[in-house]
Amino acid sequence: MTNSGDGTLPTAKDIVTVHDEIDEEYDLKYKGARVASPRLELRPHTRKAAEYDDVYIRAAFLLRKVVTAHVFEDGNKRTAWNVATSYLEQAGAQRADTDVAEARGGNRQVVGNRRDRQITIEPTPDG
Repeated sequence: MTNSGDGTLPTAKDIVTVHDEIDEEYDLKYKGARVASPRLELRPHTRKAAEYDDVYIRAAFLLRKVVTAHVFEDGNKRTAWNVATSYLEQAGAQRADTDVAEARGGNRQVVGNRRDRQITIEPTPDG
């Protein structure tokens, strides 16, 4: 994203750029946008996110809105995840000490792959 590293929120243009990079890296089956102007569709969501004071709430808001706005033919969740995690990293946000398996009662474990920026959820041996 084109952010300056100070934790500023991504713009609608930044979000479209992230999607374009994902499209290029993963060679998405369904390319492009579902709407005529994805930036116009995303702009109200980035403005609304700015109304929140907490970086985690801003990231969660962006994650949810980029997915549910569904402005791209494919890759909406990947785009939302990358936008939210990049924003948190640039804002200097700390990750929770509790792992997901512990938070969910030990039923599942998240396995992350930073290179591909994908996550998968796998069952743990205890369930």
